[in-house]
Amino acid sequence: MLGEMGMSTISSMFAISKITEALDADGQPQDKSLTKRLGSFLDELEWYQEALKRQRDEKGKPF
Repeated sequence: MLGEMGMSTISSMFAISKITEALDADGQPQDKSLTKRLGSFLDELEWYQEALKRQRDEKGKPF
């Protein structure tokens, strides 16, 4: 799906400054807020993907 979008950007950011402290050895988050922030980021990304697809389906590509 992302490949279909090209190089679009969204307003949200999802940054992890110290990945070795954010995840344990099994890759599980050490802080519940990480999961919540990721969920919000992915929700916005999905919203944009659906909006871009709908627009492309209705009007075609602008180029």
